[in-house]
Amino acid sequence: MDRFYGVEQPEYVVNVHGIDYVWIYPNTLYRPALDYLHDHADPQRDVVLLDMHAGLSRHYDGPLALAVVDGSAGEDRILRGLAQCTTGRERVWYLSFPEVPGDSRGLIRHHLARQATEAGTLLFDGMAITLYDLGPDALFAPLRPEVEHEVHLGEGIVLVGYDLPKAQLSAGETMVIRLYWHCSHPVTTSYTVFTHLLGPGQVMYGQHDSIPHGGARPTTSWVPGDTIVDEYHLQVAPDAPPGDYQLAV
Repeated sequence: MDRFYGVEQPEYVVNVHGIDYVWIYPNTLYRPALDYLHDHADPQRDVVLLDMHAGLSRHYDGPLALAVVDGSAGEDRILRGLAQCTTGRERVWYLSFPEVPGDSRGLIRHHLARQATEAGTLLFDGMAITLYDLGPDALFAPLRPEVEHEVHLGEGIVLVGYDLPKAQLSAGETMVIRLYWHCSHPVTTSYTVFTHLLGPGQVMYGQHDSIPHGGARPTTSWVPGDTIVDEYHLQVAPDAPPGDYQLAV
């Protein structure tokens, strides 16, 4: 018996010629974690979040709100899922399976960390529970650039725009640019992004070349529907002369 499952019944029964040979029961390894959640989570304020469809999401019938946001989906879909399940909630109990990571790209954790404060992680047998406190201004919205400038680069990669927080700099200062990429089809090649600051005479006075996210989000890991915000820091050369410059990407 279990307070989350009610009467324990087999999930599947293998029957041959009217005789039951095999009884398959739901995996109960996550019961200690569920018992902890039942004792500490608030059904009115909290939501329990999973990053994959597991047996738990099919069989749970307890009082807590339980939501599944598929960590393998496109980034915009993940954001929509997070927005939907956190509406009206104050805390997120993120229940994950470290040995079978549903959020292998780290997008769910990335967006939770941007909009919430991590309050700690507890480890159970094959499971982890991380608590996030949502701020009053938490907003899981699709990522949009300040300047929209759509360029199709082939193989499913689209540059949809950029942020340029500071457009006027002096020699020796650092320029920050955020590029917004969208993936429309699977990408089979790992591309490097080049950002070059070109001054008078097309002389380069700043440069930052990297695989997206400093190597953490190679283009081969992108999933159709992803929007990748990729930040680059270019230090303007100390001997850069005054004038108008171009930023080549």
